[in-house]
Amino acid sequence: METVGENTIPSLRDESDDEEEMERHAFRVEEDVAAFISKPPIRHNIYPDSETDRDTNEEKYGEEQQMNRQRTRERYRIRRGDGNLFEGQVFFNAVAFEEAVLDYCLKSGDNIKQYSKGEPERWYVKVYKNAHSCVPNGECEMLKVPVIARLFVDKIREEPKYFMPMKIEELIRKRWKITVSRAQCQAARNKAMRWIEKEYDTQFGRIRYYAAEILESNINSSVEVETKRNEEGKDVFDRFYVCFDVLRGSWKATCRLLIGMDGTFLRGKTKGQLLVALDLGLGDGDGYIMVSDCQKGLIKAVQLELPKMEHRMCVRHIYGNMKAKHGNKSDMKPYIWQLAWSYNEAEYKENLNRMFNYDSEEYADVIKTNPMTWVIVFLKLGNYCEDVENNSTESFNASIVCAREKPMVPMLDTIARLATCGGGHTKRGEKPLRGARFWPTSSAPEVHPAPEPDQPGRKKKKDNKRKKGKNESHVKKKPKALKRIMHCGLCSAPNHNIRFHKGGPHKKAPQAEPSQIFASQGESSQA
Repeated sequence: METVGENTIPSLRDESDDEEEMERHAFRVEEDVAAFISKPPIRHNIYPDSETDRDTNEEKYGEEQQMNRQRTRERYRIRRGDGNLFEGQVFFNAVAFEEAVLDYCLKSGDNIKQYSKGEPERWYVKVYKNAHSCVPNGECEMLKVPVIARLFVDKIREEPKYFMPMKIEELIRKRWKITVSRAQCQAARNKAMRWIEKEYDTQFGRIRYYAAEILESNINSSVEVETKRNEEGKDVFDRFYVCFDVLRGSWKATCRLLIGMDGTFLRGKTKGQLLVALDLGLGDGDGYIMVSDCQKGLIKAVQLELPKMEHRMCVRHIYGNMKAKHGNKSDMKPYIWQLAWSYNEAEYKENLNRMFNYDSEEYADVIKTNPMTWVIVFLKLGNYCEDVENNSTESFNASIVCAREKPMVPMLDTIARLATCGGGHTKRGEKPLRGARFWPTSSAPEVHPAPEPDQPGRKKKKDNKRKKGKNESHVKKKPKALKRIMHCGLCSAPNHNIRFHKGGPHKKAPQAEPSQIFASQGESSQA
């Protein structure tokens, strides 16, 4: 097979400059947006699955075993392209072309080599010949150290202690039937670790340039980069807020006045919580609906800031809490959801009595949750919205899983693209940002990554010191001479025994002088 660009074919360079790194991040963002598939909405009166529900497979194999199976599948899943090439195929940059050829090699097993003669402005397959004279022998010259590092950089970022050189070598052999050396895998892992350490630090340095590009490309949008000054006098990242004007305006003009409140946590090296917010100008909350879980602080905040807003509790969270407390009641799910879907007081009382007859303890816990905040009969009629769960927000959190593993700027760019183009909104959304090399610069000082926060819930490292027995002293050991005090058998005095008792019958005879010993030895030798 021969694949060429308009004039040249790119090479796989061992060193990656800043421009290549930015192009690769842009390529990954485009790939994630193109691969996004929106899940179908859950119809009304269909019980939605919660995080703690068991499906048929979990009941068959056991919950722990099923979780291990799922974890193994996710661990070994490496997202790649379909590996198809055809004449006239166009690519938006050199990285996309390079990755497409690599996918073709991994799919076919052919030993293809790329060579470089420059950098063209446009990339497309000009000549395509799919006739191969070589037989796949498990070797591929394209699979060099930088390529192996790019294949496993995301996996190494998630589990650095698991994806060691031996595991990388084994996975390449099983997945693509290609043989690489252990030394290659070791060098690739080291290179990936250097990339990971570098990319997180450099991404924070570009955060203000990214904010300036948003304001220039999307007029009337709001962007705030908040930093803190550390002891060294450097600006350390604290929070980032963005609100696209087109999303804010389209929500007010076309969407229902329903707001879901939930957060999700970031993955990878950068720790923190991701909250999606829009500056909507809600006033006192009159006419708006908010759905959230049963957090006391959030309930109190809504009452203070938005006193006229209708605040509903998510039934999925209520059912999850009930299941955690009453886990042995496997068939309590219909009772809770039928109660939530009670359309009049008679039906509500009937479902409540049915729950009391089923389990009085569960009935008491349900009453404590204040059903007036999550049963349909008690909701306002003017909004014409029957949602009693926070499925829209939960679905959004699930749709950005791939973005939460990225460094700072690619993560924000992926979320913005998914929210405006791939998440069910119109494609008139946010104007696409230009390439990072064209972003406007900012005169503000460079932002540095925040130090890793304390993790109070995380287990401390185990102490490898030997544990003392129950008869051993747990205090500091005393000097050896003071551990036991000897007493003489004749006079009972301390700190000596019968051998060294002065003036006693067992008095030790005085030793001869060294000169005398030598003399006696000399005399015996002469004799």
